[in-house]
Amino acid sequence: MKNPRRIAALAAVVALSGGVARADMGVPMIFVTMPMMVSALVPVIAIEALILTRRLRSPFWATTACASLSNLLSTLIGIPLTWSLLAGIQLLTGGGRAYDALNTLRGRLLAVTWQAPWLIPYESELHWMIPFAILVLLVPFFFASYAIESAVHTRFLVSQTSATVGQATFLANLVSYLGLGAYTGIVWVMPGSFASVPLAAIDWLRAAFLFVAPALIATHRYRSRWRGLVIGFTSLVGFSFGSALVAAAGRLNQSFPWFLLIPSGVVLGCAVGIAIPVLWFARSDRAHVTPALAEASAPPERNRA
Repeated sequence: MKNPRRIAALAAVVALSGGVARADMGVPMIFVTMPMMVSALVPVIAIEALILTRRLRSPFWATTACASLSNLLSTLIGIPLTWSLLAGIQLLTGGGRAYDALNTLRGRLLAVTWQAPWLIPYESELHWMIPFAILVLLVPFFFASYAIESAVHTRFLVSQTSATVGQATFLANLVSYLGLGAYTGIVWVMPGSFASVPLAAIDWLRAAFLFVAPALIATHRYRSRWRGLVIGFTSLVGFSFGSALVAAAGRLNQSFPWFLLIPSGVVLGCAVGIAIPVLWFARSDRAHVTPALAEASAPPERNRA
């Protein structure tokens, strides 16, 4: 029997497509991903503008205007063009019909990777295929967005630091797409938000704890709210991806020991999410401290006669 919470989540996602993606014709994923991308434009622009401003030391409002233009172009032009290219490759290479039954690992992987742009109508399996296909499509969408936004930012923004505009754009896009992936993972793994208020409250309280606790600890440790927010965000992203990978593993192979995979996947995801910025901050601190120590330990120059 299907999980009613996941059925409710799937219904909410497909409802955003306005009924275009029908089960009898498969699911053209552009009608599922585009509403998500458009609805996320405002927070994505805000996040990317903050990152670009901090990395480039450029004026905030000018950077926000540039980020708004580049995100509109990448979302309204780049994403549809990329999906059209991927869907065309899928159809031209014979991916428009079902080959293997979904009771095999090969069939399940092909159904949500090669055939991710236009899902085959396996009606009883769409509750896990749609979110998995979204995660797969976010990868080419990321590179398309980066290419378009980097071209726009390079034309209108000037870096006042050692970081190049391309590097800052890559980091901003990486953070925003990790956020989109985390949102997909939360909806997939914790779909109570679409089912009932009590379940939604539990799910979002759990997500809030996974963000707030690491953020508070990191803020106290580094005495920096910015670093605290970064570590809280990456902790939540790691939790979402860890949970999503566990759910995907269980869907691909029903014999996996769920009672072991769920806690280990969540813990590992959070640990990796926290470890990455911690290592990054440690490297950044060493890079700033080493020249200062070298200058302090250098022998004083002798006065010339």
